[in-house]
Amino acid sequence: MRIADSTRYDAVKLGIQTAEQRQFRASQEASSGLRVSAPSDDPVAAAQAVRTSGAAARIDAYRATIRTVRGDAELTESSLSQATDIVGRLKEIALQGASGNLNASERADLSIEVKQLKDAMLALANQKGSQGYLFAGSKTDAAPFDATGTFVADDVDRRVEIAPNVVATVSTSGAKTFTAAGGRDIFADIEALNTALSTNDVTGVQATVNTLDTDSRQLIAARVDAGLKVARLDTSDNAHQETQLALSKQLQSLVAVDPAAAYSNFVQANQAVDQALTVSKRMLDTLGNRLG
Repeated sequence: MRIADSTRYDAVKLGIQTAEQRQFRASQEASSGLRVSAPSDDPVAAAQAVRTSGAAARIDAYRATIRTVRGDAELTESSLSQATDIVGRLKEIALQGASGNLNASERADLSIEVKQLKDAMLALANQKGSQGYLFAGSKTDAAPFDATGTFVADDVDRRVEIAPNVVATVSTSGAKTFTAAGGRDIFADIEALNTALSTNDVTGVQATVNTLDTDSRQLIAARVDAGLKVARLDTSDNAHQETQLALSKQLQSLVAVDPAAAYSNFVQANQAVDQALTVSKRMLDTLGNRLG
């Protein structure tokens, strides 16, 4: 083989290798949908993709925290709604018991329902969520109210980070909701109604009507507070979701390849390989003829 022929052959061989490398790359892009699958593909885009992925992972963590505490916040609001309904029924009983048309036996019968409603209220005050007792402050592993309705927990807020440098209170104070720390001791007021009914104390029954109104307002305020906490968590989660979508689009723009462009590149790469092989075959045929 002459030097000129050898040089041309090496050039064609290199062309084939280059075309095959392009074909392989185009095939990878078309099948994976990724323009950057390794840092060497595009170091700058790869570094940006790492930072974008890290930001997305941090948002995932915040959203997981929000989902965890939101369920308990929603359960708190629901429990307080039921508690408000109980106080509404207690006021109906108080108004009924304050009527001069009832006798002692009938008032005693009403006191039985009051005891049942107190037990129901106690169950709500000792409601347990996925993270522990809802109204127990920081002592979430133990019921906040004993059998008499006495508060035995603490009034420490439970707080979680829901965004960078953003900390939210996610608990509702059991003390301020059910005890005199919030204005009225609701369990004491229920017991006062029960005592007045069971002892046929009409004046005592009448006195509970106003206190039960105050109890209702106290519970409604706590429920509104719990609802606002749920709304804040939802707002933060929605903001995170929008940010995640933006980061996802950014990541796609950094590493993803346009499907149409990927297919076109793949077709062109295949054509380049075919062309290089054709040229190589012609050269070998020419060389064979010359040697023959």
